[in-house]
Amino acid sequence: MLTLFSLSGCFFSHWTEEERQQFKLACEGRETIPDGLISAHFVGFDREEIRLVNVEHIRDGQIIETFVISPDFQKDSAYYHYRIIYGAVITGHTIKPRDMLRFAVGQQVFTLSDFKMVIWPTFTMFSENYDCVLGDVAINGEREEYKRWFIKPGYRDHVEEMFRLSADSDEHRLLEVGQIILYVDTFFAEKADDGWHEWATSVWHGLSILGDYYVTPGTVDDTGLKFAEAEQIKKQYEIKWRSGNISDAVQDMETAGFIALGVLKTRYAMLQEKIKNKSGNELKKDQT
Repeated sequence: MLTLFSLSGCFFSHWTEEERQQFKLACEGRETIPDGLISAHFVGFDREEIRLVNVEHIRDGQIIETFVISPDFQKDSAYYHYRIIYGAVITGHTIKPRDMLRFAVGQQVFTLSDFKMVIWPTFTMFSENYDCVLGDVAINGEREEYKRWFIKPGYRDHVEEMFRLSADSDEHRLLEVGQIILYVDTFFAEKADDGWHEWATSVWHGLSILGDYYVTPGTVDDTGLKFAEAEQIKKQYEIKWRSGNISDAVQDMETAGFIALGVLKTRYAMLQEKIKNKSGNELKKDQT
């Protein structure tokens, strides 16, 4: 996501080429990055690993200051693997485009450098306008326009494994639902605010992924009654929400969500057992 820094423009009119070029030169020629435009995002890390991150601010090869950031949990369930993201905005420091920021996470070191300011069109129906944005930056020496993430070594392997597995395989379902459970548990551990609908929706998404694939033929599935209870409460939530009884509706959604989360974790464990038994049976066939 591009971070925006709004500068003055012409409203309800078109810019002349001269105005556009002057704005472009002023934007790209800034000697410092506007405060609050630089951020660091950490993906795949446990909370304790990035609770406090030491940062070195380097200019012309010399460390000119050091400071500490404490990344916050950021809700982001927009991707199928449910990234656990912690992020921090860098504020209160004068950073130039050719400076480098070096972040130490345990034994891992990540860098941001070569900051580039660019103009970004923000047209409306009535006007031509532009913003000056942090267009791209180098992460560990490689340019990246949008995804300014520090990814934990090994986490890429998890994502690549999900791509490798067939989406219609039990193994893929297990990985995907496992990430959803981790996402929801982290959500609660971080006491995230205003996200009751998001985490509850994530739980139902996990249940839809599992379908009935978690059931091993010949075994008893005793989660149906609990799931039916959650579904009934969820229907009450929808009725109350439409009638404007918001506080009671939210309470119902949370109650239904907690019941459904218990069902999701139980069915997840059942799928784990199913895959384990399948692997054991295949091993026995190979040995005969």
